[in-house]
Formats: sequence, structure tokens, C-alpha cells
Amino acid sequence: MAMTNCPECGNRISTKAVTCPHCGYPLPEDAPFRTPPKPIDPSWTAHYDTVIRKRKMWHWIVFGLMLALFLLFLYFCLFDKRETYVYTYRVHSETKEEWLALSCVFGAFTAISLGFAIATSVRVRMYTETLCGYTVVVNIGLMLATLIVENRPFATFFRRTFFRKGLSAKLPDDTPFCVRYKNGRADFSFGSFDTEESSTDKITF
Repeated sequence: MAMTNCPECGNRISTKAVTCPHCGYPLPEDAPFRTPPKPIDPSWTAHYDTVIRKRKMWHWIVFGLMLALFLLFLYFCLFDKRETYVYTYRVHSETKEEWLALSCVFGAFTAISLGFAIATSVRVRMYTETLCGYTVVVNIGLMLATLIVENRPFATFFRRTFFRKGLSAKLPDDTPFCVRYKNGRADFSFGSFDTEESSTDKITF
């Protein structure tokens, strides 16, 4: 249901209301807010696309740095035979177990950074569709997903719930639409969920 502010008291009311339920102010049929807002330039989606690409790039950069430091650490600790401070300390100190532990910790962080880089590349994505001239985006993150309508974040929810159940919402002109995840992509369609699909089992806004 589209909402607006009452011109008299300022409280949120439905654009279909005849009178304000808060102050009783009459709302004529030709009130300006009853006219559906015009679609905006869809170029705003480029911002979200850029954010996703930068996020993926930085995850791979972090992994590359971690891997380089890990390999350098192993080289100085295990293979460097020159008279360096690191080599002398490793050979003559009584804490060789600590060096091994540090190597394992560094390796673990490298593996974790690789996991994040791969997960970001595979799981983070964006689905865009134009419905009635309005641009709708479902932005999928590692854990959460966001529904964005006309450059306005509409709702945030768990990505797993979206993949399993789908979602239903309304455009700025009150036209209902739903989004389902099928065959590796988001399927946008007009209307609410089918009758045989329980509405309580879906994400509805």
C-alpha cells in the first residue's frame, strides 16, 4: 500500500484514504499525492553494480596480499639459509614450535581470505528488472538480500529465505509484483503469489 503524509497533521496515511484517520482532514479525489509517481532514470543501478564489483575486487586483493605474506613468511622461516636475523632466530631459539604455530595461523587466515573471495565472486550478485516503467533491484549479499525500488531500499531479508520462498511487494503505483528464484535467476512477474501458494510462507511487503 502506497503511503504519504497528511497535509494537515503530517502523519503517514494511505494514498487511497478519503479522510485522515488521525485528524479527520478530508482528502479530495484529485489530491496530488493520488497521482502515481513517475519513474526515475534507471542509471542509479550502476552505483550498486559498481559497489558489488569493488567488493569482489577487494576480497581478491586481500587474498593476494595474505598469500604473498604467507609465502614470504615460509621462505624466511624454512628455506632461507643466509645469515639473517630471522634465520638465526629460527635455528638457535628454543621456540621452533611457536614458528610452526605462527605458520599455521598465517596459513589459516590465507585460506579464510580465499574462501571469502570465492564466496563473494559466486554468491554476491544483483538482479534488475523494469516493471511498469519502475526499476526494481534485488541485491544479493553473502548473508542478506535487499529489495530496492526506484533507488529506495524497500526491505532487507535473509538471502536463504528469498531463494526458498520468494517475495511479494508493490510498485510505487500500487501494482503488486512478486519475485521468485528459478533456475539460477530471479523471475519477476506481476500480481501476488498464486492461490495454491500460501502467502504466509512467502516474504510479503
